[in-house]
Amino acid sequence: MAWNGTSIRSTLRILLRVIPIFSMEFVLELKLPIKKAFLYVVKFIGVLRLARIMTRGGLRILCYHGFSKIDESQFRPETFMEPSTFQDHIGLIISKGYSVISLPDALKLLHKRLLPPCSVVITFDDGFKTIQQYALPVLQQYRFPCTIFLTTYYCIKENPVFRLVVQYMFWKTANQEVDLTGMGPPFFGRISLLPNSSRDNIIWQIINYAETELLENDRQRLAMELGVRLGVPYENIFEREALSIMKTQDIYSIAKASEIDIQLHTHRHNFPEDRNAAIHEIEDNRAVLEPILKRRLTHFCYPSGIWSENHFQILKESHIESAVTCDPGLNYANTPRYALRRFLDGQHISNIQFEAELSGFMEIMRRLRNKLRPQPKKSV
Repeated sequence: MAWNGTSIRSTLRILLRVIPIFSMEFVLELKLPIKKAFLYVVKFIGVLRLARIMTRGGLRILCYHGFSKIDESQFRPETFMEPSTFQDHIGLIISKGYSVISLPDALKLLHKRLLPPCSVVITFDDGFKTIQQYALPVLQQYRFPCTIFLTTYYCIKENPVFRLVVQYMFWKTANQEVDLTGMGPPFFGRISLLPNSSRDNIIWQIINYAETELLENDRQRLAMELGVRLGVPYENIFEREALSIMKTQDIYSIAKASEIDIQLHTHRHNFPEDRNAAIHEIEDNRAVLEPILKRRLTHFCYPSGIWSENHFQILKESHIESAVTCDPGLNYANTPRYALRRFLDGQHISNIQFEAELSGFMEIMRRLRNKLRPQPKKSV
């Protein structure tokens, strides 16, 4: 179907008849099977193609995290993705003819309003070890550039991420209770692991205690003991490396590829609004990465997507050129460079959902919803 003024108007009339059946809020919050069916209908009548034309000037920034080796995608589908799903979504980018460009190039062209239509930037948060194994070979096959925002505490400690280990163990265990007696001052007695128990509170008590009161070696000993009591061996998690960050030697290895751009993500995956503490996080992050990469790093990713306009001056003082959030949406010349939007892809995103996001259709739905029901300004 060739798009012209008549066909666009015709499709818009169909869209305006279909969409009111659902409120904009309802479209965005549909249960997955219904949402997928709805999006297939929208695609069939040509609306995704229309959305792509309407949003062709917007920069699409995609965000990925780690990849599943055994069952991590079931544990945390928004964080750990099956390699086959990633290949499917990259295949959609290729088959639909989207232009994949680097983040620095995209920002320069966006500022000048010279961006190729429907340009895509691929980014990875945290720097999980599995990115190197599963994602980079796929991207290098097509010579697609990417940016890895790498947090460095576990990069130099070379242990799995403690809080993920604890959460995974409690998710994985087949036990109905756990005896925490003797594990440390805050923990004692038998704890039920059944649904509707205090399980989540216990998980966060363990994480908060270990991260604030214990040194790294003591945290790992705690994880080992917890694994014994839950029947989820820590040694298996350590050896599998699915919950681990790239080591310094991994960075040396991948940095040789010109298509791979490694950038800042704080040292401890924490970015407070306190100026001195925030600058310290950036400086510690740089202190690990820049000697390896032998260049100044100027792009940044907010840990966990938590950001505030109070951070902007801190980033400016740290000579940061751009910062990406986890807020969904497209980016234009007037998008604040310290609040760039991204789409978080993951195992929970079906192919049709991914295609709808790429086309800009879901962004149009969000805009319409916000016009009908204005959202409070984000500042966290």
